[in-house]
Amino acid sequence: SNGHVLRTRGNRSSWKKAIVSLQEGFSIDLLGGGE
Repeated sequence: SNGHVLRTRGNRSSWKKAIVSLQEGFSIDLLGGGE
């Protein structure tokens, strides 16, 4: 499925990075680091 992702002209990569960033930020908030 990696090759399929690479063929999406970077669109998938963009939203995937956004999701990862949101997940990381959410995890930090859960750990109490969002003060």
